[in-house]
Amino acid sequence: MSLRNLDQLFKPTSIALVEIRPSAPRVSAAVCRNLLRAGFNGEIAAVLPNGGAINDISCCCDVPSLTASCDLAIVSAPPESLPALIGDLGSHGTKAAILVADGCDSHEQAGIGRQQTAMLAAARPHGLRILGPGSLGIMVPHARINASIADIQPLSGNLALVGQSGAALLSVVEAANSRNLGFSHVISLGRMADVDYGDALDYLANDADTRAILFVIESLTQVRKFLSAARAATRNLPVVALKAGRFQQPAWRSTSPPVSEMMTTSLYDALFRRCGMVPVSELEELLETAQTLTTARSPTGNRFAIVANGRDLAWLAADTLFQQGGHLANLSSESIQHLAGLLASNGSPNLSIDLGIGADATRYANVLEILLADPGVDAVIALHAPNMLSSCRETAEAVIEALRKRTAKSPVPALVTSWIGGGSAAEARQIFAKNRIPCHETPDAAVRGAMQPLRYRRLQDQLVQTVPPLPDDFVPDTEKARGIISMALAEGRHWLDGPEARDVLAAYGVPVVPCHLAANAEDAAEIARTMGQPVALKIHSPDILDKSAAGGVALHLDTPEQVKQAAAAMWEDIGRTLPGACRKGFCIEPMISRDAAPELMIAVVEEACLGPVFLLGRGGIACDSQELAAAIPPLDLNLAREFIERARIHRLLEGTPGVHGAALESIALTLVKISHLICDLDAIVEININPLLAWNQEVVVADAWLRIDGQAPPIAQRLAIRPYPKELEEILRLPDGQTLLLRPIRPEDEPLYVELFERLSPDEIFFRFLSRMRTLSHKLAARLTQLDYDRDMALVLVGQRPNGESELYGGVRIMAAPDTERAEFAIVLRGDMTGLGLGPMLLRRIIDYAQSRGIVEIYGEVLNDNRPMLKLCQVFGFTAKRSFDDPEITHVSLKLQSECAT
Repeated sequence: MSLRNLDQLFKPTSIALVEIRPSAPRVSAAVCRNLLRAGFNGEIAAVLPNGGAINDISCCCDVPSLTASCDLAIVSAPPESLPALIGDLGSHGTKAAILVADGCDSHEQAGIGRQQTAMLAAARPHGLRILGPGSLGIMVPHARINASIADIQPLSGNLALVGQSGAALLSVVEAANSRNLGFSHVISLGRMADVDYGDALDYLANDADTRAILFVIESLTQVRKFLSAARAATRNLPVVALKAGRFQQPAWRSTSPPVSEMMTTSLYDALFRRCGMVPVSELEELLETAQTLTTARSPTGNRFAIVANGRDLAWLAADTLFQQGGHLANLSSESIQHLAGLLASNGSPNLSIDLGIGADATRYANVLEILLADPGVDAVIALHAPNMLSSCRETAEAVIEALRKRTAKSPVPALVTSWIGGGSAAEARQIFAKNRIPCHETPDAAVRGAMQPLRYRRLQDQLVQTVPPLPDDFVPDTEKARGIISMALAEGRHWLDGPEARDVLAAYGVPVVPCHLAANAEDAAEIARTMGQPVALKIHSPDILDKSAAGGVALHLDTPEQVKQAAAAMWEDIGRTLPGACRKGFCIEPMISRDAAPELMIAVVEEACLGPVFLLGRGGIACDSQELAAAIPPLDLNLAREFIERARIHRLLEGTPGVHGAALESIALTLVKISHLICDLDAIVEININPLLAWNQEVVVADAWLRIDGQAPPIAQRLAIRPYPKELEEILRLPDGQTLLLRPIRPEDEPLYVELFERLSPDEIFFRFLSRMRTLSHKLAARLTQLDYDRDMALVLVGQRPNGESELYGGVRIMAAPDTERAEFAIVLRGDMTGLGLGPMLLRRIIDYAQSRGIVEIYGEVLNDNRPMLKLCQVFGFTAKRSFDDPEITHVSLKLQSECAT
């Protein structure tokens, strides 16, 4: 129930202060003072066990004694009383409660945890939402609400700030006030018994007063819900996330040493990027980003001009710019000519523009006008250091006036500033803030702030990239892989190494080095003789995963005699150092003589909160846990490429002779194949490929092991992102003999969907989209094909042309609200496919699917002229009503189950 009653939580018209404590009402008194100070104009009621008054407000002795129900209750009470208290509030009509942190001791906090289940059970029949326990409260300046125990009042603005504990939030509010940054909401979630980050995202994404959302995240609970909400929210506005505890160790379900030593930093960066959020690493950067995203015109590109009253200042900014991936603009010859005489030195203005320490307001204004008019400049970073020769305030005002004059003539590049120091510089920063121009305290901060909108735009572009199809020859042998795993599980084994692991990978088209098994040293020598080439020798043991560390690898063995000697020595050494390890024999492999080939490690490991996670880094003995990059599966080719580019190994790959772009593509394809493997086979709980060799246009797995568990929950439940629901695929045989595939839409279907649109008649387009569209934009096509399967679903009819290529004939979709209780449906069908019963079949399938997902009602908007659709809805029992907003539209709806059933 993601959005239910959140309006009453965040914009209540009446508030009850409920404090069940033997001592004086500290919490209620503090909240009441804040409400009155903020100017709350709704009704305030209060409940104290012994009656009395709070700020001249008469108190009732218990909740049933309240004369009227209140939208929101602010509660401070012992843990054992909370279930009954929540039940009384719900029965009295209260729709939301904030369980405020009141400094109770650790024993009482543990008691709240034990009462949580009972408390939620008491709230559920009434739909009462709970914020907390342990919440600081909420502040909604636009609504004149400060229902918190904070000792600070935020300014009114368009930033929403969400976190769990109060200390970090108050620090951000304090710093924001000094920068004239205001908030639409400040929300302290506490320990998130009910309302969590996902709920806050869904609510704020549709709030008219919010232009950007800032998160300070300590921990996540329902990760899939969070990702769904974040992906929907970032389509509408920027979301910036700071993870606290970035250098803690994740809760890995892994025994691999390189993985177990990894920190959470790259994990949460990957999580945030996957849903289009901008990750930052410190509170200061959170504010810098917010300031630039909400107060400035965003740069359209990464060509920056830097102007300062000191060369060293400009160079420091340029250094940070290069580190952040930006570039200095190449100014036009006309601009360079106009700048002559204004610079303090004879250096090239394309490197930095040094105005000299004595540069006055007029010089700054003149230079700024030139830079803002240059077509090769996307953004200007203006820096100023205080001195006795120029006025900080006057220079700031001149810069603002120059920008205003230029903006009146034509669109101009973005402007970001940094006036360094206190006193007059701080006053100048306030002047910039009032004019909605970001001004930072340091050059580094100005550059980082200027780059953040570009990072946000890149993340958004990645979300709607056209996904390329996989090669036609990628046809995984799922049954073969499942058979290998089933046999191992039947034997009571939980590890696949050597040939078995490679056979599973090979079944999904992953190139592997062939492996031959030998029971003893003599057999190993004979196998090497038949191979007739240098070989690698490895111990075959399910108990030894890191063979190199155990002394279980011998390389570059040229003769059978060398193989025999190495095998005998290896057998004896491992028997002595690891006497309890099961030794089955040896693996003999052809020696891959590519000394310059980079070694990579690819792993899939489960984390307790995030589920299965991809890891990528250097392989072999160079593997370093602190260099591993992370990605959240499932992966497509675009996501795999971006994953590789983020990894530190990418620089090594690009700089290695013999490793071409084709090899990088092969690595990306290998990642996608492994993604399909883990999505198809529930029993795989861990994969470790080390090393994967990349050379020329190829990759090959030199060693791997898999961990399996026959009792593992289905992979669709373990993944943070719901994978492609293959179980919905269905073969249809039509009366005319045609065979069609009904399946969920895939991201790589975008070109096919555009072709379907182009085959529709103008009336068919109008009936489906309620608009006379002539073309289907890439952005819309991407949104229609790249679904969050956890909230939305689209089933498409796929046929084949005579040349064997696929084409789409039509489809049906539902788009669920965040609470997934109601969903809008739509059907589209090519005109030449009507009259075959496909329309009713599609509607029946989507109704069945919606019921299976617990959706209470589906609805749609149908043009009155679309009589076939209206008749179809009538046959299925839809209720039809004319729209109040548009008399040309009929609203149709169908109840699938009662709300209490959900």
